[in-house]
Amino acid sequence: MVVRPPPASDSAFDVLARLVRLSTGTGGASSVVSAAFDACEQLTGAQGVMLFCPVPGRERIALVSHRHVPDEVTQHIQRLDAEVGAAGQAARGAPVAVISVDAYPEGPAREAAIQLGYRTTVGVRVHASGQMTGVLGLLFRDAQPKLDFALLETLGGVIGMAMARDALERSAQFSEHRYRTLVEHVPVAVTVIRNERFEYVNPAMSLVLRRPAEDFIGRPLLDPAVFHPDDHPIVAERYAASMRGEVSRDLFDVRCVRADGVLREVACHGVRVDDERGPAMIAIGVDRTEHNQLLRNAARAQKLHALGTLSGGIAHDFNNLLGTIEGYASLLLEEVDLGPRASSRLSMIADSARRGSQLTARLLNFAQARHPERGPLAIDALLATALDLARPHFHGAFRVEVDPPPGAWVLGDESQLQQVLLNLFINARDAMPGGGLLRVGARPVKVRAAAPLEDLAPGRYVAVDVSDTGGGIPHEHQRTIFEPFWTTKPMGNGTGLGLAMAHAIVTAHGGHLGVRSQPGRGATFSVVLPACDPPERAEAPPPDEPPRVAAPRGDRARPRVLAFDDEAGIRAFLGEALSAIGFDTRLFETGRAALAFLDGGAGEGEGAGWPDVVMMDISIPGEDAVATLAALRERLPDTPILISSGFAQPQVAEQLTATRGTAFLPKPYRIGALRKMLRDLLGGA
Repeated sequence: MVVRPPPASDSAFDVLARLVRLSTGTGGASSVVSAAFDACEQLTGAQGVMLFCPVPGRERIALVSHRHVPDEVTQHIQRLDAEVGAAGQAARGAPVAVISVDAYPEGPAREAAIQLGYRTTVGVRVHASGQMTGVLGLLFRDAQPKLDFALLETLGGVIGMAMARDALERSAQFSEHRYRTLVEHVPVAVTVIRNERFEYVNPAMSLVLRRPAEDFIGRPLLDPAVFHPDDHPIVAERYAASMRGEVSRDLFDVRCVRADGVLREVACHGVRVDDERGPAMIAIGVDRTEHNQLLRNAARAQKLHALGTLSGGIAHDFNNLLGTIEGYASLLLEEVDLGPRASSRLSMIADSARRGSQLTARLLNFAQARHPERGPLAIDALLATALDLARPHFHGAFRVEVDPPPGAWVLGDESQLQQVLLNLFINARDAMPGGGLLRVGARPVKVRAAAPLEDLAPGRYVAVDVSDTGGGIPHEHQRTIFEPFWTTKPMGNGTGLGLAMAHAIVTAHGGHLGVRSQPGRGATFSVVLPACDPPERAEAPPPDEPPRVAAPRGDRARPRVLAFDDEAGIRAFLGEALSAIGFDTRLFETGRAALAFLDGGAGEGEGAGWPDVVMMDISIPGEDAVATLAALRERLPDTPILISSGFAQPQVAEQLTATRGTAFLPKPYRIGALRKMLRDLLGGA
């Protein structure tokens, strides 16, 4: 039953106008709905007001708010089908629907409404921007209530506008909360910069730079306390580009200054945003300091690997050349009766070749990271020897103070550690071009399990400190000072390998090499090495027996040596040297040729009776030294084998000399060392 309402009175429009003002003000959607309920009761005389909202994805509406409607009714109408009752008809499109309670189908809701005296229900469509956002339900105890349809339709629009505003406010509040939570907890730095000043920083940036957020607010963008001055141009350029609306996906790297002065490497990206306050830039930054350090370490490792490969490749040929020089020089010194002047010159040639070989060995020790041969070393004796080697490099303007602790011992390779100390002494001299004080001391260090120092294993150590009074080392150089080929010396005055080699040697010893320095106050390098107890005194060994020289096979007067080496100069030297010290020789360029010779003499051929000893080069290109040695052992199970090389991987040399009857002679060697090694092998055969 539909009742046509009378025209709306002026008072009704006044109420509606107040609702409109309220819905567009700052009172909030909930206050608008409450006021709308008041207006419904005031203007229509309804004894109950309900608000329904559509159920997403279903043709149903759900009760969301009500006033003066007993629970006996609301408990049965929490959800309604869109075609049921006045509210359902309004949900399906009717602006206003009026239905008698008696017309409802039988059920608990109808019975409860009748018992409570309700006679009429009215449904009002609530809408905003042409879309239904809800339904207003009114209950009357009058069978024919006086209704103003225009007023009700307008009321539905006002409430719809209020509900849309409420949804927008809640969405904005949720978005703000969501994004604020994201920005506050994301593990990257986020800043807002407006008018070239910091307006906001998130906790991640405060953590990176160790400053409270309020310390940033209001600071200028190009504050040297935030960005390193050298990076100000790129920061200003990227900010200006963002303000022009340019969009770039590329990150740019800057150095940010932490509160304690330490620089952090940050990758940044900025984008322009506009709000009611005008344009601003939102910048994000990722602290990549550790990541970049890992990349530098990886690049350093690759550089060392390349250096090792290169040095290993040239060491064999280089040592062969040095071997030829030193070998012939030693041969001339033994065979030719030269005068003192010529003998001195030959000795200088041989010594220079020996020093070149030692330099090659040091380069290989660094590049190949060979394990040092460790033994107990007294710190005072080690420092005394190294200082004796360094004294010729210090003129009268230098003073040297040494203060080693008595009875301190370390575990290490003496020659390598002397090389480390000599490098540090020479660096200290170079840091004091006008003279100064070189102070050398040592102290015990104990590393506990709870607080390891620089990746050192827990235990006892001895730290050797080498200090100078030079100009000091800038902070930015201290991170790269141990990298290979890095030097501040003029071209031609340094290779950049000294400290890198020292660092590699100390690390291979299980120790640590560090530096402490301040500009203008000198530098202190600390070599931390594993400590050990002094060795026990051993009884004096019995005097050595003279070496027994085994008689050659058969009735021959001279032992026979089968030797193979790919270097023609070495083969020529071996032929003359071995003949000079009493050996017959057969020389070959490769192991394959030597094996073919042996196989050809298995009967009564040329190789029959050969050899008494074998000399083999294990660095012949294209040949597997392990396989060659196995083939020799198969043919000559009891024959001594002398292995020689200008360069050999430590594990290969150990594998080859692990069997009985083998020995290793590094190149270059002198004729005296060759004679002793061969006689020792033959004497033990």
